[in-house]
Amino acid sequence: MQAALERQEHKLEESLKEQAAIASQEIFGESQRVEVSRDSRSGRFVMSVVDSESGEVIRQFPPESIQKVSERLDELSGMLLAVEA
Repeated sequence: MQAALERQEHKLEESLKEQAAIASQEIFGESQRVEVSRDSRSGRFVMSVVDSESGEVIRQFPPESIQKVSERLDELSGMLLAVEA
C-alpha cells in the first residue's frame, strides 16, 4: 500500500514538473523558468520562479515565511496531541 502511494506521489511530482516547464516556456520564454520541488522538511510542493541567467529565486510559492509558520503550527499541533495522549 505504501509503495503504491509513493509511486502515485512520484507521478504527481513528475507531472507537475512537466507542466511547470511548459508553462514556464509559454509565459517567460528564456528569461525565467518555473521550478517545482518538494520541501524536504514538510514534504509539500514548492513552486519557484527563477531567473534563468543568474539562478536567483524571484518568487516562491508558498513563501519561505509561510512555510516556517506552517512548520511551527505542525510542531505545536504535535505537542498538543502528545499532551492529550
